[in-house]
Amino acid sequence: MKKKWISFLLAVAITLAANPAHAHAALTPTGEHAQHAIQTASSWAVEPINEAISKRLFLPDYSLDYQSSITRMDFCTIAVRWLEYAMGETIDVILYEKGLSIDETAFDDFAYLPIVNESKYVYAAYALGITNGIGENLFGPLNTIDRQQAATFVQRTLKVAGASMSAASQADFTDMAQAASWAAESINYVRAHTIMNGTSTNPPRFSPTLTYTYEQALATFARIDRDALLPYPAKQVPTVYGIALGDSKAQVEKKMGTPNRVFPCTSGTMYVYHSEDYTTFVTASFADATGKVTSLYTTGFKGFDRNDMIGQRVLVTTYADVYDNGRVYASSFSDPYAFYTAGVTEEEAQTAHIFALTNAFRALHSAAPLTWNEALETAAQNHAEDMRANNYFDHISPSGSTSLSRALAAGYPQESTTMLLGENINMEYASAEEVLNSWVNSSGHRTNMLIPYYEELGVGHKDIFYVQVFGTRQ
Repeated sequence: MKKKWISFLLAVAITLAANPAHAHAALTPTGEHAQHAIQTASSWAVEPINEAISKRLFLPDYSLDYQSSITRMDFCTIAVRWLEYAMGETIDVILYEKGLSIDETAFDDFAYLPIVNESKYVYAAYALGITNGIGENLFGPLNTIDRQQAATFVQRTLKVAGASMSAASQADFTDMAQAASWAAESINYVRAHTIMNGTSTNPPRFSPTLTYTYEQALATFARIDRDALLPYPAKQVPTVYGIALGDSKAQVEKKMGTPNRVFPCTSGTMYVYHSEDYTTFVTASFADATGKVTSLYTTGFKGFDRNDMIGQRVLVTTYADVYDNGRVYASSFSDPYAFYTAGVTEEEAQTAHIFALTNAFRALHSAAPLTWNEALETAAQNHAEDMRANNYFDHISPSGSTSLSRALAAGYPQESTTMLLGENINMEYASAEEVLNSWVNSSGHRTNMLIPYYEELGVGHKDIFYVQVFGTRQ
């Protein structure tokens, strides 16, 4: 069913199309996998695997055996994600800066695999020279790799990142004669920089043709000393009002104080902070699994440097106002590796959040914040529930009730001689932010939200139905 919304102002109904939010995406793990790593990895590998996961290098299957042989596809995925971590940029930006692009016709053996993100990383690794195919336009995504191939891939990855490729001394492994000639330089390199160790010490052996495992691959990339090998400092994590993705609740509260509101959200909690006039407005969503910030939302351009976000491994969503020359009025910054949507869940929390978002939008246009009115809330909630129960979407109900009659029935206005009233309705959007965005980009709704002489607001929500009722008593 097509998304719908209608605004009502003094008996005038207007329906217009909304401009959807525009998103710039990156890719996908979180701390939920730490426990999984402990269950299936060797004891020595638990710490480096969790370090690799904290750097967002891998998104494993929950059934994965970390001691099993790693595939070519997954090794390339880890390598490219390490590049994103080390260089502080998305793979799209890395390729762009190097004048490269992905050729999705390079290999013919990805079509039958449901691995869109992983195939993208393989194509990126191929474009960057980290890996080659196995011939005849084939990559062999599910083929395993051996230790000498792993060493070669790692050295090439570091070369892409800008590490010095100065010749390393001959490794002291007694079985170097078993290594392919093309792998000798790479084995010497990873040994010299203590990135890959041998399989035994007495005598020292590398075992170049032994297959490499998931835990060994993750430990290898976790072991790389980024700051020692790369000739430039790591990028600082971008922040919004000093809050960074990955901050704990304690860190956020230390920076921002006690939140104005706390809402439940999908698999997590949302903190809402705003100034009294809503000119400062930011939300921070935390994942229950990690207790860390996975999403930030703010209005306007205060509190962060937009240039800091460009190219970062951050999912940036901007919300533009088509009736303000396409001006971006809000932005969200999310961890693309988090396994949940940051939206508020409970209906009562949704209505309170829409109220706060509305005031934040008004503040951008110098309109005074509205106050919550219980009678208008009752009118709005009754209408949302009636639309849900009777399967319609309109300002006038099948029984003939209107926004005016519903407000009067709910007791608004109280002891007032005159009033002004407006109503917005909406259906099918999943989050409060999306609901607000649809209203912002529909002329009638936007007008209602910005009318300066409205003083009060009530919000209702039932399933997919949302209602705002604005009022002024005189």
